[in-house]
Amino acid sequence: MTKLDQVRAAIIKAVPEIVELKFGCQVLVDGEVMIATYWNTSNDSLDVYAPEQQELLHHTFNLYPKEYEILGRPIRLADCLVAIDQRCRGDNFATVASNGWFHYGGTRAFWNLRTDDLSQQSPECISFLHDLLTR
Repeated sequence: MTKLDQVRAAIIKAVPEIVELKFGCQVLVDGEVMIATYWNTSNDSLDVYAPEQQELLHHTFNLYPKEYEILGRPIRLADCLVAIDQRCRGDNFATVASNGWFHYGGTRAFWNLRTDDLSQQSPECISFLHDLLTR
């Protein structure tokens, strides 16, 4: 498991709604990442958008038994801050969100606010969050 996977798991533990089935969440269907667009609770089915094909698939996937895997939505800075708050409550932690810098102890890392997605952050930022959230 990579550092990114470990950080993602720690954040999802703190913010479980990341992997709830909602409009816009990513789902894995037959090895392809798709976007959930509509789920019908009356017949337990899910419609998806296929970005690579750039089309809405009206084919429905059964919710039970599950024919897909929920990947969830992208993890944002706000999710990281919730996880940090839960993990580091009472520690001497400060962040300056206006410019994207995290500070903890004697270390710091930069969160790129222009790509507010955990998977798009620098290796240094991922390592910083890994050290902070998985210690």
